[in-house]
Amino acid sequence: AAIAADVCSGLIAMARQAALMRRHLEDLLELAIKFDEDDLALLCITELQALLPPPRKRRCVERRLSFEPAMATTAAKAIKAQIDKETESYRQLQQDVQKNHTARLRFTQQLSESKMVLQELDLLDDEAVVYKLVGPALIRQDLVEAKANVDKRMDFMKKESDRLDSSLKSLENKQLQAQQAVQSLNQKLQKFAPKQPEA
Repeated sequence: AAIAADVCSGLIAMARQAALMRRHLEDLLELAIKFDEDDLALLCITELQALLPPPRKRRCVERRLSFEPAMATTAAKAIKAQIDKETESYRQLQQDVQKNHTARLRFTQQLSESKMVLQELDLLDDEAVVYKLVGPALIRQDLVEAKANVDKRMDFMKKESDRLDSSLKSLENKQLQAQQAVQSLNQKLQKFAPKQPEA
């Protein structure tokens, strides 16, 4: 009789724990549905199925079946919104890459022009007269000063070109990440697409 009493008290304690767990899971399920946390809601329903006796389990399965299409639609909408966001980010990165290419091309052209000017200046005698175009006027300039100005300009353009190169690499990496994110989201979206009946 003592053993039977111990077993009964143990079963009662387990039933109380199961009832408490069931109440917590039901509360959590309601919150998950309220806040569109679809994965959590499915997990709660699955756990509730394991805890409920057969008649209530059937009702829980029916509730899950009615919940899944709505969840799939909600999840698909969320994924589509993420795809739109990532696609817009990708387009913006493409524009930034194009701007970078344009700037690099401009600096490359200016650098080659400056190299030609420096070569021409190197051909001149030390006493040669050099003029610099400032607005509509030609201003006389010292040959050494003209070479120094061209050298400074070339240094600036080389540094700017290097900066644009590193910026381009960063933009291309971000562009690749955005592209991979869109592909990954498209694959997730395919999981929620309605399945075609087989012929």
